[in-house]
Amino acid sequence: MRLFSLILLLSGFLNGIAQDLPLQLRFAKSVEEDVVQRLTPALQRNGALLDSLSGVLLEADLVLAREGQIEGMRNRFVAAYDLLVNLRLSGSDQVISTASTSLQATGSSQADARRNALRQLTNGGTSVNRLWETLKADYQKTFTANCNDLLATAAQQAERGNLLTALAITDAIPMASPCYAQARDKRQAYYLDYQAASCRQHLEMAHQQLALEMPKAALDEIGKIDPSSDCGGEARQLVGKAAAQLKDQQSRKAQFLRQVYQNQVQIEQARNTIISDLVRE
Repeated sequence: MRLFSLILLLSGFLNGIAQDLPLQLRFAKSVEEDVVQRLTPALQRNGALLDSLSGVLLEADLVLAREGQIEGMRNRFVAAYDLLVNLRLSGSDQVISTASTSLQATGSSQADARRNALRQLTNGGTSVNRLWETLKADYQKTFTANCNDLLATAAQQAERGNLLTALAITDAIPMASPCYAQARDKRQAYYLDYQAASCRQHLEMAHQQLALEMPKAALDEIGKIDPSSDCGGEARQLVGKAAAQLKDQQSRKAQFLRQVYQNQVQIEQARNTIISDLVRE
């Protein structure tokens, strides 16, 4: 009886951990700036963690449904919008959640009505709260109950030669997920396989960009090469050539790559940045 009670207690404790899995994500580049500004505090208030290296992208589109001028009021406009939100795994087409809500507001101009509509995201409300609950529930289910399904999908993609997609899926799995340790091992394997198969392509692209005197683009390609790969020695030389062409000698990318190839950055940190660049969007 005591053992049964202990099992129940442990089960409840583990379930509690799973339920507390926070949203960890970043905005897609396509999201408009005013939408980002209003969504950010709303997400944070709902326990989300905004992480520039997260493998989960938040895509949001504010679509105008109707607009007009209020009858009898020359300077008063009304507008209705649909906010469409997706959570997608970066570097893949896999959408893990889709939700939407309607927003309506008035203003002294169409732009003012849009601003007032977006304020509802921060202020909350029943429909907005339902949107957050949908995103959180889907995120929770994806990275807890369905976590092994993600790993299986990644394995299938790797078998088809889609190593970047496999890498993106495993990179998106958060640390609090029950299959995180397995995902880290698979992520490492897919990353090394990708480097062995593709680092030479990035070198060739970097050479082409330097020939065109486009050092920033060259550095972007070099930044996708693992320093310990077979291409690492040549990549080190190209960092110096690209840096010499740069007008902005304080380029953050150039400084980071110099530190990587001077062994001033731990290999794990360097690889995290490289993977983020590879599966960015």
